[in-house]
Amino acid sequence: MIAAMAEAHEEAVRRVLVVGSEAPALATVIPLLRRAKFEVATVPDGPEALSTVETEKYDLILVGYPLREAPFGRLLEAIRRKGAPCRNAGVLLLAHQNAFDEAERYLGRGVNRVVQEEGGANRLILIVADLAGEAPRISLRTVVQMDVRIGRERELALYQTENLSSSGMLVRADRTFPVGTRFDFELTLPGQVNPIAGTAEIVRHTDAAHEKVRGFAVRFLSFKADGRDTLESFVAARPR
Repeated sequence: MIAAMAEAHEEAVRRVLVVGSEAPALATVIPLLRRAKFEVATVPDGPEALSTVETEKYDLILVGYPLREAPFGRLLEAIRRKGAPCRNAGVLLLAHQNAFDEAERYLGRGVNRVVQEEGGANRLILIVADLAGEAPRISLRTVVQMDVRIGRERELALYQTENLSSSGMLVRADRTFPVGTRFDFELTLPGQVNPIAGTAEIVRHTDAAHEKVRGFAVRFLSFKADGRDTLESFVAARPR
């Protein structure tokens, strides 16, 4: 996974800011990010963090939650302030188990993801890659049911995946849909009793001559219940 991420970042270096690196999972993931060619800076969670996000641009910001020396709301406000250099950065909170529910309140209010600190470094690196737009994929042929509505027409059909990541999948299909088409899906994963369900969007058609697959690429938009967590854990555990 690290090698694949490094290759993806050869041309465009992603800058990551880690705020409060005392959390064991953060301390573990920092060298992994650097090996994957991310440019990583670390700051304590006090005034230095505020000063940094107000003056420097980063693509991703990882924050150990709760902060020890400054209110997180103040830091988030500085990140998302109009005209701020980090306004468009992805923000991920690595929350202590006792503070997870509190941290989740920031979702949709400037925070992109909240993860329990006890989740481990492997899952964290996967989520970071997802937020960076370079989520590593696994080769997986399984069944996905798509419920597509275009105007007054509706199509409910089964297709086969070619590969899968925590952010999307490649689907083999002779039937094509316009780029931008949104649909409901149910994805069957090996070893899982219940399928993962949610909504997704077609982002491109495959180049059959180059990719040896006729079909389309999809990005996930939302999941039902704990579908996202299930998918991330499944992808993180599969060999590459």
